[in-house]
This record gives sequence, structure tokens and C-alpha cells, in this order.
Amino acid sequence: MKNFKVALYVLTILLFSVKVFAAPNNELQIAIIQEWSAFNPVNNQLASNQALFPFFLRQLVYRTADGGVKADIAESVPPLKKEGAKYKATWKIRENAKWGDSKPVTCADWHLAWKAGLNPKVSVESRANYNKIENIEWTEKTPKTCVTTYASNDWTYDRDLPVLIPSHLEKTQLDKFGNEPEGYDRNTTYISQPTNAGLYNGPYIVSEFKLGSHFIMVPNPHFYGPKAKLSRVVVKLISDTSALKANLLSGQINAISAVGFPPDTAIMMDEEFKRSNAAYTVRFQNSGIFQGIYFNLEKEIFKDVKVREALTAAVDKESIVKAFFNNHMPPADGILSPKHPAFQNPKKTYSIANANKILDQAGWKMGPSGVREKNGQQLTFVFKTSAGLKVLENIQVYVCEKFKTVGALCAIKNEPPRALLGQSVPHGEFDLAMYGQPLPIDSTLTSYFSSKEIPTNKNSWAGGNSIRLNSAEVDQLLMDFDKEHSAKKRNDIIKKLENYFVKNFVMIPVYHRREAIVLPKNLKGVEDSYEGTAFTTPENWQFN
Repeated sequence: MKNFKVALYVLTILLFSVKVFAAPNNELQIAIIQEWSAFNPVNNQLASNQALFPFFLRQLVYRTADGGVKADIAESVPPLKKEGAKYKATWKIRENAKWGDSKPVTCADWHLAWKAGLNPKVSVESRANYNKIENIEWTEKTPKTCVTTYASNDWTYDRDLPVLIPSHLEKTQLDKFGNEPEGYDRNTTYISQPTNAGLYNGPYIVSEFKLGSHFIMVPNPHFYGPKAKLSRVVVKLISDTSALKANLLSGQINAISAVGFPPDTAIMMDEEFKRSNAAYTVRFQNSGIFQGIYFNLEKEIFKDVKVREALTAAVDKESIVKAFFNNHMPPADGILSPKHPAFQNPKKTYSIANANKILDQAGWKMGPSGVREKNGQQLTFVFKTSAGLKVLENIQVYVCEKFKTVGALCAIKNEPPRALLGQSVPHGEFDLAMYGQPLPIDSTLTSYFSSKEIPTNKNSWAGGNSIRLNSAEVDQLLMDFDKEHSAKKRNDIIKKLENYFVKNFVMIPVYHRREAIVLPKNLKGVEDSYEGTAFTTPENWQFN
């Protein structure tokens, strides 16, 4: 048995050391763990889609890894000027910007997406990005010059902008189905004709599309930027993380997306690749995402701040990052990452004794079955996370054991990431859920925490405030943040926001994430992304 293990280890090293790992015909084959949906950017709510968009869907601007704003389809980032009582900026679209069917990208495309985002019958992640604009105007002679009127002089006018969709394909669909609840969502051309080249304006277009399996991209001959260097990019869904290594070894894939990529697996692969001088590398990047456990604040049991406080005290974050990640991830006691300029490191809260004391004082008495009770109700709740992501499921079990020691009982009911994050979380179909929350630097936070951004059936489930936080104090802080042009003063405001979350136990931050992607060593041109998970400027990627 010992000799067999040695032979297997040697074989693994040899296979990982193979240098001929670029797929035939200059092809990149990327595994992604979380399933994508239709690629309409207006109603996208999935991180997997967002990570892939730079390949085939580009917008007026993009964010650099350090948070800067750079022109993409726009020629430049215009200033915001006061004209009378209004604030305006004139955005100019690149003259050579075209859709994949050679139709020009114009202001009409931006205007249509803006109108779709404002439509209460259309499901969007957040309407905040659409509400900041009052009008987009252009003329027949200047179809690429977009005179944009803003609702205010917020400093965020140049970021988190409405997306672009092809008006020559999508206007008919929006006009026909836009008055039906989620009618446009179901009838978009991105669903009926996902391989229509006219839907895409990036360096690649989608040539084959199969939900739950794979999709294929090929170079877009009408892309306004540098010609794509890779002849083909194949994205494959591999939801079973234990199969990632086998697929790398067999040559079925030669890259792994950061979305849903378990950090424990990434750390293990990184160590193994370095030992064996493998043909692959693991690229780590700090991100503004923290992994958290989120209360549905509309649930009666979690309206009790003492319950939230006690459950927060029962979570041993330092033990979690040590046991599951060998301390490669920093524990999170607040929402701001150590890289955030406003980071302040709130005090640690773990104490089983304190958790029990809080529940006793709040009238939750230990019942004969070991579960606390109050007014005839047991302290039990459904706890969801992404099914198939073993490290999250294992952390969930560990946390539930901690909860059990203080008399709280979890009912675990996990779902595939697409169902959890695309349906259950935004629709409020959870008591407690664990997932990643982005907290981007120098962007509005209104869409995540404003009471106006709570998704409901009435607003077609638009809004990123899935925890259903309803606080006048938070709303005011968010408004102050968006209107404050001084970065230093904005940092002071976001510290107050974090202090509110800590004081009121709004959520349980567990650890700050470091995103990882696996790439062939001879793939050049890859840059870090603002989100930590997106593929920035893939038109520059090429094999040596």
C-alpha cells in the first residue's frame, strides 16, 4: 500500500508537470463551479455571469483593480457639469464600437437598457443605478453622443452605470413584453437566441450555449479593441469541486474561474503546484468580498436583536479560518476588508458563555430537548448555503454545532448556487443563509442596504438588500455617502455604517475572502480585477 501511494504521488507530479497543456488550436478551457444564466446584463443577478461578461459584453466604463474608473466603450470619462438646475455629462461612444453583427453601438442601446432597468415589471439586481439618471438624449446626426441628465451631483455619476443592450434586437422584446411581470425577462433574445452575434460587443461572441453544461466563445471580428488572441474559449460547468483536479490532470480543462472556487481547494492546489513545478499556477487576489452568515431580518425570530447577538457570539471565526483554511483567510469581525482604507477591526465577539447568558436574559429558556423556547416557539431556523461547495457545507455543519451548544437548532436545506443566489436569497426564501457579500471600494452601497432596495414581488424582485434591512439611520448614512465628494469623509461615513451593523448584529461576517483562479503558466496578459472574480480585459490574453 505504501509503494502504491508513492507511485500515485509521483504520477500526480508528472501529470501536473506536463508542459503541453494549452488545448489544441490555441484554446482555453475554463471550469466554473457556479452555473450561469442567460446573459442579459439588465436582469443579471449571478456572480458567474458578472465574472464572464468582460469576454463578450462591455460597458461604457470598467473598474480597475484599485477602484479607478476607466473608459471602455466610452471614448473617455466626461466631467459632470451643472447646467441651470440640472447636472449633465456628455458621454461619447467609440466610433468603431459595434455589436457582433456589425451594427454600431449607439446611445439608443444605452437608453433602452436604462428604460428596461426602470421598468417595475423587469427584474434587476438594483434600480439604484438606473434611478440616478433622469434622461439620455442624442440626435440622428450624433447617435453616439449621449447627453445624460443626472438626478443629483453624486460623485458616483461615472460608475455603476446602466448597462448596454442591442436596441436593434431587444427593443421589440421590451415593447412587446415589458408590461407583463417578468415578461421581458422570459422573452429576451438572450434566452431565445443566445448565439446571435448581435447580442455581444466584447472581444468574443458566444457561438454555442447550453445551460448546465458549457458554452463556447470565438473572436468577435467587430470588436473595437485589440483582436482577441485565443482562437476559442470553452467554459464548462463543473459543480463538483472534487472533480476539478481530475479534469485538470486529464486535460479537459486548463483553467478554473474564481467564482465559487473553494479557498481550501485553491490553497491545496497552490501548494501542490509549487512542490511539483506544475504547468499551472494559482493566482490569488484580495477582494472586497466577505463570507458571511445573513439573517433574514423580516423573519420574526430574527427581529429579536438578542437572538442575533447570541448567535453571533456563538460563531468561532478564528477556529473556522484555522481549521478550514490554515489561516490563509483573515477572520471578519466587520464588513470592511483589511485592504479597505476605512478598515477599523471591530472587537471579537466569540463567547459561548456570553451567548447563553444573552439568551437566558432575553427569556429564551432551555427546553427538555436541548432547544430553547420562548412563548411556545422553539429557537429553530432553516439555514441555507450553496449545495456542492463542500467547504461551505462543512463550515455550516461546524457553525450549527456551535449553535446547538447554546440551544439553537439548524435545519439545513442547501440549494445549488444558481437557485440559492438567483431565487431564494433575493426572494427572501430563507431564515439564515451563508454566501459572499461584495463591499466594493468607492462605489455606492445603496443597492445593498437601502430600505428602497428590498426585493419584493411588487418591484419584480429588484434590489440587492436581500437581508431586508429597514433602517432610517442606514438610509441616511447611505445618502450622505453618495453625496460626499471627499474620500476621507466618505471613509468616516462608512465607518459609522459598519459600527451600526456591529452594534445591531445585522449579519455575522465570518472571513474576508481571497479569490483564486487557476491558469496555465504560459498564459500571459491576465490582470487582477476590481471584483476579485471577473476576467478583466481578456482580449489581451495569449499563450506564449
